[in-house]
Amino acid sequence: MTRIVGYICLGILGGIAVLAGIFFCLDGFFGMEDVVAVTGKIKVVKPAEDELLGLTDMGPVIFREAEMYQYQKKDIRVSKGGSTYYYQYAELNFLNGPQPEFEAYESKAAARSLFGSMKKFQNPPFPKEFLNENGTGKTPVYGTVEIGDDGIRLGGSLLRYFDGQENTLKDEPVPAYHTPEEAGEKLGLRLVEDGVYASGNPEEPELGDLRVTYRVVAPEVLEGEFTAIGKLTDDNVLEEYSDYGALYHGVVTLEEANHDFRVEQFKTGFWFLLFGIVVLVGGFFMINVLYG
Repeated sequence: MTRIVGYICLGILGGIAVLAGIFFCLDGFFGMEDVVAVTGKIKVVKPAEDELLGLTDMGPVIFREAEMYQYQKKDIRVSKGGSTYYYQYAELNFLNGPQPEFEAYESKAAARSLFGSMKKFQNPPFPKEFLNENGTGKTPVYGTVEIGDDGIRLGGSLLRYFDGQENTLKDEPVPAYHTPEEAGEKLGLRLVEDGVYASGNPEEPELGDLRVTYRVVAPEVLEGEFTAIGKLTDDNVLEEYSDYGALYHGVVTLEEANHDFRVEQFKTGFWFLLFGIVVLVGGFFMINVLYG
């Protein structure tokens, strides 16, 4: 019975990985479809404005991250009697989303020594005004941005490339400028450094303290020409289309962008296929050895 369950689990895991690999490889084979490339200078028609704190003159996009100092459940591995066990303990950290109520030891040391009893940990409510539609405190705020001379606007799905985490733009956002001290007063926040507001002492935070960080695109990053790849909507906005899209610093042809896309899809597909095959072949072999 154990062998059959093992076969089923490995078959499902390996099968999913192989199917994912095939999907990515097919994407790489066909390449990006129904997209266009637009090249030109970036023009900020209306700078991003964060209405929550009233911050203005921020360039094309504001990256706001709200965090609360709260309890987080952490795991620790403990070896006991030749076996390994996992226990949970509570640790205080700045986290950008609400944490659920949980039971754990009070500290890492208590979990390691298994001394003391488990207790329930519940955090204060995370301010809803700082949460996005996904329930986290990481929120981009977009301005109105055009590329080139034809009035084509960049949608949020392409403006997010300015956060420096996408593979076509490497520039990291910088601390926000024009962040006045009084901006956070209505929410009980004070300016503690450039682009950072806090409700308490960031050096010695207490449970429930807030930290709100604003980062923006450095003006020099916007110099020169950019190339945006995406689907042009009826209202002249360029957006990603079925996950196809990119924003490059410089002049890039659609053929070059398509080549980059296909290479990445083939690479991802190869690794999924390899993982799936290893799981299926290696896993079935190990089960046969263990239960043969």
